[in-house]
Amino acid sequence: MPSKLSGILASGKAVVATAAPQSELGAVIRETGVLTSPGNVEELSAAFLALAKNPARRTALGKKGRTWVLSHWAEERVLDAFEKHLENVLKSR
Repeated sequence: MPSKLSGILASGKAVVATAAPQSELGAVIRETGVLTSPGNVEELSAAFLALAKNPARRTALGKKGRTWVLSHWAEERVLDAFEKHLENVLKSR
């Protein structure tokens, strides 16, 4: 997943993004924001306009994104995963 996305989601603002639906990025955006098809400018524009007209949805998506980051990228969780990775590397030697 692109490193910038975690910071954007953590901001608590609604996210509109373009990505392949089957990609990891697409899966995260589908869960936390509005996913549009790559190259479809009309769809992207419509997504922004729809959010501009719906403050409640913007707020809800912003909260979902922040919650997702805190549950998937919290410092302790990331450090635990890194520690397990290092242990696996050492075991394989």
